[in-house]
This record gives sequence, structure tokens and C-alpha cells, in this order.
Amino acid sequence: MSDVTLSIGGRNYTVSCADGQEDHVRHLASVIDGKLSAMGNNLSSNDAKNLLFAALLVEPWWTLSAICVGYLLLLPYSLLRYARFKRRG
Repeated sequence: MSDVTLSIGGRNYTVSCADGQEDHVRHLASVIDGKLSAMGNNLSSNDAKNLLFAALLVEPWWTLSAICVGYLLLLPYSLLRYARFKRRG
């Protein structure tokens, strides 16, 4: 597994992906970031909702983007759980 840092909507997210998929994941993130930028003033105050709608605007044959967005939505929760686990360690 490889870690990839993605910049979407002015925020950085580090995600894991299969070795060799780093460029593909970065490309998907750039497409979602572009869709998010294209939404302009139609953004919600909820970042998760904005990411979801940006991913839904991506062409339907890019179903992997929905999986990536789902992962990004769970990322803060996962990081919090990891931090709690490390403190117990």
C-alpha cells in the first residue's frame, strides 16, 4: 500500500491506495477538485456535502471516484480513532 496526499478544495488529504495506483488516485482527486471549483458560489458550509456533489458531477463511468469520496468522508473519523489507539499503545 502507498500513501498519497491529495489536495481537494484547498485541503490536503492523505489516503492509502494499492501500489501503482498513485497517479490514478491523484488524477481522480484533481477531477473532483475541478468539479468542486466549478460549483463556484453554490457551495454548502458542509465540506462533506460539497465533496459528495463534486464527485457526483464526475462522469458516471468513473465509479471509483465515489469510493474515493466515501473514503475521504470517513478519513477524519479514521484519523481520530487511530490517534486514540496510539495514545493507548
